Amino acid sequence: MKKFTLLLLLIPFFGFAQTWDFTNTDDGWNEVNTTSTIQSDYWELTSISGETKPGMKLDPVDPAIDVTAVHVLAITMKNKSATGPGQLKARVSTDVGHTYRFIGISKGDTEYQTYYTDLSGTNWDTATDGTMIKIQFYNTDGSEYTGTGNEVFDIDKIEMLSELPITERNVYNFNTEDDEEGFTALNGSLAGPASGLLLFTPAVDQYAKIDQ
Repeated sequence: MKKFTLLLLLIPFFGFAQTWDFTNTDDGWNEVNTTSTIQSDYWELTSISGETKPGMKLDPVDPAIDVTAVHVLAITMKNKSATGPGQLKARVSTDVGHTYRFIGISKGDTEYQTYYTDLSGTNWDTATDGTMIKIQFYNTDGSEYTGTGNEVFDIDKIEMLSELPITERNVYNFNTEDDEEGFTALNGSLAGPASGLLLFTPAVDQYAKIDQ
């Protein structure tokens, strides 16, 4: 019998946090090569045809982020285009330098997805006039994405957290044939379980994952 212990990302997370929840507001964020519409519980961004690196930015960050307490960037969003970008590029700027992180994302979302990146060790300081967060969309291979005017991104929430919200959740044995124990595949397929083994096959050239 095969089994594995799965570490799941659990939300909500209890700890230090700074949150922009985009409830009837853009929370001070601005478009980058996009147009936007404020909705009741999310911020809708639409790409502009021919413009590269669509996205959003907060410049300056106000109130300033206490980077000694929070250094993990989390974004909850839908990338609604099935042929849209496959990565996010997060850029943090201060008056003393820049830090970049690439994050793989799914395409054609019908449900919100949450992505995390650890920005610890950056050049941040707590000066309000020196800090910027910019989040832009790129291709899966890291090249610049060019908008067509048809890509829509629903931004539900952006957070700065004190740590990655990872908690040991459970042990899954997969000991009942064809019982996936609540797991589903995103940009991939599941087969089995058979003989205690659940097989996950990711789609080619896409951000793939399994959810429980």
